[in-house]
Amino acid sequence: MKSYGLIFCLVLCLAVGLGGIVRQIEEKPVVRPGQEAEYRRVQMLLQQQAEALQQPTEARPRLVCAQREFDFGDMDPFAEAYHDFLIENRGNQDLIIRPGEITCSCTTIELGVTSIPPGGQQPVRLRWRTGGSGREFHQAATLHTNDPASPVLVLRLHGRVRVTLAANISELVLQNIAPGGSATSHFLVGSEVWESFHIERLETTDPNLEVRLSERRDETLQNGLQEVAEVVVTVRPHGQRGTGYVRIFVRPPADWEDREEREGEASGMKWQPDGTALVEVPVHYAEMRRMSLYGDCLETHPQHLNLGRVRLGDAPRKSWTLYARFRGLQQVRGVHCAIEGIDGLVADVRLLEGGTRVGQTAVIRLHFDDRIRPATYDRFHPGSFRLQAEGIEDEREEVIELPVRLSVLADDA
Repeated sequence: MKSYGLIFCLVLCLAVGLGGIVRQIEEKPVVRPGQEAEYRRVQMLLQQQAEALQQPTEARPRLVCAQREFDFGDMDPFAEAYHDFLIENRGNQDLIIRPGEITCSCTTIELGVTSIPPGGQQPVRLRWRTGGSGREFHQAATLHTNDPASPVLVLRLHGRVRVTLAANISELVLQNIAPGGSATSHFLVGSEVWESFHIERLETTDPNLEVRLSERRDETLQNGLQEVAEVVVTVRPHGQRGTGYVRIFVRPPADWEDREEREGEASGMKWQPDGTALVEVPVHYAEMRRMSLYGDCLETHPQHLNLGRVRLGDAPRKSWTLYARFRGLQQVRGVHCAIEGIDGLVADVRLLEGGTRVGQTAVIRLHFDDRIRPATYDRFHPGSFRLQAEGIEDEREEVIELPVRLSVLADDA
């Protein structure tokens, strides 16, 4: 049987390769006696296969598009560009192309012809208009075809629109300003389109903010900038925290085309009645607290002193340590601490030497005296801790008051 299988494979290969091998096999059959019927059956199958191979293939188009994406790179605002995508028909029937959906009205499809003959090719042009400034774009256009293997063809465009005018930051944050002090920072206003511009005026919406132009000029413009200016912001919180805006009014270059569309909302710029462009940068600022308290027994949610449970016999040996930090340009002259509502709990305060003009530290020790008695001071009936420092200007922060929770248990409880 293995010999017959080998004969079958050899005959099949010869029939496909030579086409007329059937007639040769009839003249010189290679079979053993008694296998003629099997040979005739195989011969009939080979004849059918040969006839099938000689029939023409089904007529259909075949779409080929080697490039389906294109990157325009950087483009100016309100500019227009196009790219041609080449479509080929490698089938044996006309390829029909119909324009379909687009992701934005700024993109258009241009077809020279809608039918490509077999072996032909046709460019499909996608035209794109950039619109306003300072954004990346990803657009697509769809084509519908009669190729059953590729009924939909999606062509894509990418790129970036250059920034006409903007700050290099979205917001400015100034935190942890020393009490009574100030903080200064800066940011840049630049253009990738204008080779020059003029800042006519600067404004702030918060009296705690001061703004000015820096005299320093950056001679080496980077990241595609054509022109840049540095804005310096100084904040003097005066014990406050808040948010204000720095407003920069910029006059465009004289030779810049004043198209109506560039002054509309589509430009992404805030044009003023006097013809200047407005750039706004929010500034968030916060001054450090003048007096802060730290310690292991200090809980934060809600803030209170949690001294836990103490047996009356252990009370003389029990104590807790807190640290008070005083910030600011004014020296603290004295620190006072008191416990109210808990008889027998006392506080000793010591102001450490060597503090600087912007920071001093005091150590507070809580302990019991012989007046302590078994009692419970919980969130419904707490004691009170009060810390006060002399020499701090802001009255709202010169006193810290916190509830005290404590349970003093009898020794036999």
